[in-house]
Amino acid sequence: MSPEQAAGRHPGAPGDVYSLGLVLLECLTGAKAFPGTLTESLVARTLRTPGIPAGLGAAWVSLLTAMTAMDPAARPKAAAAGKLAAKLPRTH
Repeated sequence: MSPEQAAGRHPGAPGDVYSLGLVLLECLTGAKAFPGTLTESLVARTLRTPGIPAGLGAAWVSLLTAMTAMDPAARPKAAAAGKLAAKLPRTH
């Protein structure tokens, strides 16, 4: 769930990009970006961006940071994010 959706606003397509960014982050790290109860997780999403480990590499950090930006307008479009992700090196 995106920060805007957690705050009760309509997420739109940028909300999907945010959610995909969190899923990718969890797949790459094996850990949830916002652990805790549902309420704790939702509140955390409205207050801060997820921590993205530098060990993923600069390209992944850059893409995931953009995808999980608090401002929906700062997130890449889905097609652009997909093209960037397809070019990135596989981790682990």
